[in-house]
Amino acid sequence: APVLAAAAPSAACPGIEARSLAECGRCVADDLCPVVGDVAYRCDHYTKRCVSPQWNATEVYERCPEVYSDPSTWGAMCKLPCPDQQSPFGCAKNNCLNEDFPCDWVPGCSGEGDSLPYALPRMSSACLRSCVDHESFAYNLYDIENCRTMQTVWGGCANNRMWQICPVTCRSPECPDRCNREEVPDESGKRCYQYVEENRFDCVEGIKLGMDCHCKCGLVYGSASATRFHNNGGAFTWRIRVQGQELGLHMNATLEEKFSISVTGTSMSPESGVYNPARLKIVEEDAPCSHADNVDGVEGLVCERPPGNNLLAIAVCDTYPSTATAWLHRWSEVSVARCGDFHMCHCNGNCGERDSWKLVGKLRVRPPEAFEGEVSRAPPGCDAYLPTRPPDPVVPERGESIREQLLKVSLSISGGLKAIHGLSAVEVMVALQQTLAEYLESESPLLGRTVPTADDVAL
Repeated sequence: APVLAAAAPSAACPGIEARSLAECGRCVADDLCPVVGDVAYRCDHYTKRCVSPQWNATEVYERCPEVYSDPSTWGAMCKLPCPDQQSPFGCAKNNCLNEDFPCDWVPGCSGEGDSLPYALPRMSSACLRSCVDHESFAYNLYDIENCRTMQTVWGGCANNRMWQICPVTCRSPECPDRCNREEVPDESGKRCYQYVEENRFDCVEGIKLGMDCHCKCGLVYGSASATRFHNNGGAFTWRIRVQGQELGLHMNATLEEKFSISVTGTSMSPESGVYNPARLKIVEEDAPCSHADNVDGVEGLVCERPPGNNLLAIAVCDTYPSTATAWLHRWSEVSVARCGDFHMCHCNGNCGERDSWKLVGKLRVRPPEAFEGEVSRAPPGCDAYLPTRPPDPVVPERGESIREQLLKVSLSISGGLKAIHGLSAVEVMVALQQTLAEYLESESPLLGRTVPTADDVAL
């Protein structure tokens, strides 16, 4: 194990004593490697392990063996030499397949409980790399277009180079090992990379669900961080667009049922419990995030305006996230006792400042499917979802006869079919036909059936 710096520290890893690593130890610079006898070991340009300069490539792999089933034994898998020994480690992204190098390569490297080399930002391209097939390597090194073609040409994944270049196609341990360490699972225990690899959704859709996707989808996080709307980190907001899509959170919730809200982003406040300054609130759709308080009926998020009549006073929010990392914040046990469309506002810190609050998503709260009751007693905003029962069927007292007659009646039908339920014009007309037929229906002994049907109603 690395020796924490007590004497002369390494220049690349100020948290580790120079020359303290063992033979074959993972390294980012020569000054971490030991002196054995009178031989100063060096950080190998291909494996990024401490090796003797007297060893050839075969001896390196014999003395520092890699076990397929144990990613902790793997080298950096550099297909081209990577001589960089300081930030920004540009050759790591371009030449090396193992995404743990250099940012999660040497434990305690920074001396601050982190493995980052000196002066290397966590958001750098060397660190924020997606766990995907490395098809550019297949094309540039072997002139093979993609991993599917490589699998055919090379006869499958048993080839050592094949599973290194195509970890997803070959189902190698790389992505599970790395992403299980790095990504926060959802409340079912499943992680973003699993959903993406199962084609349940893509990276942008996962982010819009509030999942921590930074391991599987590092390139998307990097692209979002490069926009002018995210230069200070925090949760992704509705103003950020990647691949032509905004990254705002989309959520649906059921009236008065408890749910969790998760938001993802970069450089989020990682502190635990009461020490975390991040806050969240649910506000009216047209209310400003800068100072609005919670909409009435919110439970599980305390956010109230100070006493007094100052409408511009900033609401004080006291509920810290139940889960917090640099990539995700989650609030659990939230409920809303009213129906409607609302905005979710997030603050990553300094929540007493107006500019710290950002619009991060939209929340739709609807009643359960079997929602019944009286309009006068419905929770706020929910009366439009209450079904109005049709009248009891009427059986004519006298005998029926067939005649042509023009009847004029006035009807009013409400319920927000288009605005609330999001139906198209065609769907609205079909719903009106069915509603009229149901409300006007009557048993006809003369015709021997119930009339009218939806097909009898022309609109």
